[in-house]
Amino acid sequence: MALSISLRVHFIDETLAAFDRQGIELPWPEDEMLEMCSDDLEGHRGLLNIEDLAMCIERRVERAFALQTEGQDSAKVRVLATRKRGDQQILDWEQPASQLLENGDSISIECNVMTRSNFRKGKGKGTKVKGKGKDPEEILKIIRKSLRFALNDRVLCNCGPRWLSGHIVGTAVPNEEGLLPYLVKTDPLPGLPSGTISVPGDDDECCIQEVCFHPEKQLNLVKAIAPILAGATRPKLRFSLGDSVVCRVRNDAADGLERWVDGTVGAEWPQLPGSRQWELNGMCGEYSAAVAYQVDLTLGGWVYCHKDHHTLIRRKGWEPQQRVKGISTRLEVRKLEDGGKEKVDHQTERRKPFLGDDSEDTDE
Repeated sequence: MALSISLRVHFIDETLAAFDRQGIELPWPEDEMLEMCSDDLEGHRGLLNIEDLAMCIERRVERAFALQTEGQDSAKVRVLATRKRGDQQILDWEQPASQLLENGDSISIECNVMTRSNFRKGKGKGTKVKGKGKDPEEILKIIRKSLRFALNDRVLCNCGPRWLSGHIVGTAVPNEEGLLPYLVKTDPLPGLPSGTISVPGDDDECCIQEVCFHPEKQLNLVKAIAPILAGATRPKLRFSLGDSVVCRVRNDAADGLERWVDGTVGAEWPQLPGSRQWELNGMCGEYSAAVAYQVDLTLGGWVYCHKDHHTLIRRKGWEPQQRVKGISTRLEVRKLEDGGKEKVDHQTERRKPFLGDDSEDTDE
C-alpha cells in the first residue's frame, strides 16, 4: 500500500503573483484536499519526508501547466520552503512528513517558477526585469543571481544512465534556443575523458549540489561522485574511527546557505553496496568500491562522505562561521571568544593570528 498524506496546499502571495506572470493557472481551489503519495515519485522508497511533499507539489503544477498549454509549453517549479499555514517555521526537508503534519493540515508553499517559453526569451517575468531599454548584460546578471549555483561550484549532472560530477564553468549561457542555466566541466573518469556538457534545467532532476548524500535514497549519486581509488593509491585520511566531525548536507531551507550536521566517524573506507558497473553512450566502467567515510549522525541515521575534503567534512567545532551558498571556503577568518581573530585553513587545520581586516581574507 502506498504511503500518503492528504493536505490543503496554499501558495504565498508572491508565488501566486509569479504564477500569474508566467501564465500558470492552478487547477485546484485552495480548500481542496490533495493526496500526496509515494507512487507519485518514481523510484521512491520509504516514508515520505518534507522534500518528497515538495516534489509532489512541483510535479502537480508542472503537469497542470502542460495540460493547460496542450503540451506546447512546459514549466519548471522549485519549492523553496514549506510551512504549516500560519506558522513562520520552515519545515526541515529531511524530516518525515508524518512527524510534522497530520491528514487535513494546511501547508503554505513558497516556490520559484519559470516556463520554457519565458526562459528562452532570456528573461523571466518573475525576475521583475523588463527587457525593453535594459542592457542585455544587466539582464544576464540578474538571471545569474537567481540561479542556484555559481561559477566553480561542484555539482552532479543527470546524464540518463548515470550522473557525472564536475564544476560549473558557465551560467545563463546563450545558445540558439535561448539560455542554458549551466555549462559543466566534467571530472575525468577511466575510459571517459573530461568534457563540457550543458545543463538544460536549474533543478535537482538535472543538476544537484555536491554534498554528503543519503546512503539509500541517493546511493546512485554517492557512486557517481566517489573518486576512483584502489589499494596503495588511497590517501591517508584526516580523521579516525570515533572522531567527532561535521558533514555538509543539503543547504538550509530557511536561508539557502550551507548546512553542517554533527556526527562521528563510523567507518573508514566503507564498501559501497550493489552493482559497480556503469554504461554511458557506448562507454562502460566501474564505480569506486569504497568511499572515505561513513559518518553516524548525532540526530540519527548516517551518510557517506565520499571524499576527505574540507568542503564535505571537518572536525567538530570547525563548521564555518561565515556560511555560503556555494562551495565551502577553505580559508576563513574566524572570531575568537576573547574578541580576537585567527585565519584558518580548513583542509590542513593550520591557524595563525589575524591582524588585518576581513577584506584581506582570500580563498584557495
